[in-house]
Amino acid sequence: MPKTTLKQGLTALLILGSFLSISTASFAEDFSDVTEGNSHYVAIKALKERGIIKGYDDNTFKSKNKITRAEALKMLILASGKITEEEIENMETPTKNVFTDVQPDKWHAKYLQSAKDKKIVSGYDDGSFKPDQEINLVEVLKIYLEAIGNIEYPNPTEFLCTDTPEDSWYIKYTAYAKQKNIANISPGNEIFPDMAMTRGYVAEILYREMMTREGSFFGKASYYSAGINDHGQMLAAAHKTLPKGTVVGVTNLSNGKYIKVKINDRGPYTPGRVLDLSSSAFEALAPLSSGVMNIEYKVLDEIDPNVFTGDPSGE
Repeated sequence: MPKTTLKQGLTALLILGSFLSISTASFAEDFSDVTEGNSHYVAIKALKERGIIKGYDDNTFKSKNKITRAEALKMLILASGKITEEEIENMETPTKNVFTDVQPDKWHAKYLQSAKDKKIVSGYDDGSFKPDQEINLVEVLKIYLEAIGNIEYPNPTEFLCTDTPEDSWYIKYTAYAKQKNIANISPGNEIFPDMAMTRGYVAEILYREMMTREGSFFGKASYYSAGINDHGQMLAAAHKTLPKGTVVGVTNLSNGKYIKVKINDRGPYTPGRVLDLSSSAFEALAPLSSGVMNIEYKVLDEIDPNVFTGDPSGE
């Protein structure tokens, strides 16, 4: 074999070896307690890959554990992009209490000091922050959305949930969460504003909001047989407004399985549900016995020319 060819072959093997090593390392670093079937599986994996979450020293994430205000703040400000780990590492340790109950030697002192300096958080009227207290849904939404800034909030009366009074201080945050489906909406149109948050649910909200800025949509998908028929090799689905013939990519958020479907019908009309899938499309992502699943979907800009779309709004 000519030397140049041998050299090229060795280089290719080295590159391949490096690639395999990186791929294996990446797989090995997945959290040991976040496996397929975890309702926040896709979100947690994605946030770890982006360096937003790290988990515990034993390589677990403990997604079902309740999360404290300090733990949530760290995740929220890092995900917002307004504060980085490098910035925190280069900060000088505070010389006095950040809040009345946040001493400078605490692990979260620098994160809170930075968030306070950037006016992301201000604490309670008594000067405390209550870092070890559990945090609820609307507190998470407020901190994160205010950290991002420049949010275009919808008319709250158009996105009311049954458990969010119009005069509540958090109405614009829940309205935005419902509009974007970054929080789970129950079939009874409830968002549960006072719900104590888990580590997994915080990760889910961060992932969904980040991905909406990249063209993704979220919500729940159900299935039915009557009215939706698969044609040829393309699975079918119903959507309330997308033009018929639109091709959509759908991911099950609890296992990462992905399919493409073609919109050929209208629905669903239950709060929080965004797609009705044909039974075969649903079964490609989850067992039919599950009945409903949380999904991420994205329009692939593929319209079947053989399907009449009618009104471009999809109505």
